[in-house]
Amino acid sequence: MNANQRPKARRLLLETLILTVLYAALGKVCTMLAHSVLSGNLILFWPPAGLALAAFNADGLLPAVIQQWDTGEVLMLGWMNEEALRRTFTEGRVTFWSRSRQEYWRKGDTSGHAQYVHGAAFDCDADTLLVQVDQVGGACHTGTRTCFDGRDVDVAPGARPDATDGVHP
Repeated sequence: MNANQRPKARRLLLETLILTVLYAALGKVCTMLAHSVLSGNLILFWPPAGLALAAFNADGLLPAVIQQWDTGEVLMLGWMNEEALRRTFTEGRVTFWSRSRQEYWRKGDTSGHAQYVHGAAFDCDADTLLVQVDQVGGACHTGTRTCFDGRDVDVAPGARPDATDGVHP
């Protein structure tokens, strides 16, 4: 490290220490990993901020709706626990918790039908996650593009009132 880099490194170390103390003072149960890239002053926090927002159900799970990022097509629904969510947020590939097998599974590791993360958002209650992906191959374990292909249900369709009648649902 040259003399010009030392003040930056000291400042980053001080910022890391302050943030660690703040996390402890707020009662957060987390660790923080600080990595300084002297050319860009990058600090990475551990765990990712989204983990603190997640509202898991009584079983420690969160439903994740998987959507093709460029078309909006809904591909599937899977379940994530905190570790699956962390892996999804940090590894760029979608990881689920299998309720039947009681193990993690990263989509595509055995089938080749991978899901590459493009973005994610929680719903208004943070108890459901929307993950936008680039889907390679079929999303469904049956091999179809989506888990909803060919599974239409007969319903009584609703009709929206005419917008000119002044009634808006």
